Amino acid sequence: MRYILRSERINLRQLADKLGISPQTLNSRLNAGEVKTSFLEDINHALGQELFHSDMPVPQWTGRQPIIDIRIGDSLGLALEAAENKVVEYVNIPMLTGCIGVSMYGDAMRPRYNAGDIIFVRPIPLNAIEYGRAYIIVTSSDRIIRKVIQGDNERLHLTAEDATLPPYDIDRESVLYLYKVVGCLHREQM
Repeated sequence: MRYILRSERINLRQLADKLGISPQTLNSRLNAGEVKTSFLEDINHALGQELFHSDMPVPQWTGRQPIIDIRIGDSLGLALEAAENKVVEYVNIPMLTGCIGVSMYGDAMRPRYNAGDIIFVRPIPLNAIEYGRAYIIVTSSDRIIRKVIQGDNERLHLTAEDATLPPYDIDRESVLYLYKVVGCLHREQM
């Protein structure tokens, strides 16, 4: 949550004032292991925009970033936070607090992200897409990583970094979970 607020350039002291709580109380709530839906709604109301929504998956870990054992291409339709996803290790990268690490397989996003790299993602609502950036998109039949290019109101246009792979469109309503790629540990950095 703190990362999302920071990326939207929201001043936490001003947010605390709008919520009618002290900055210390806001800090405590942002550091909590679990977040109540009503708190997310209070933040949205105070800001006058929907940064968070009630069915948005919220990681229940803090401080360290889990690296989960999945292949992005697995077609399970599960959120990355699902209990079925095994955590293989944790890393501690303060700028990536609240993110999830996923091992890259395949070459669709090469040369930016290569097989063996660990990419770090955070869940975001569908209405918060920054076009031209990489995302993990989860539908009921796919889990893929692609750059999202603006399509029409009903569809997203997806492209790979690898120019030999053709772009394609998917229906917005088919997206179950969306994760923005916010960082990467290249395999030669590990």
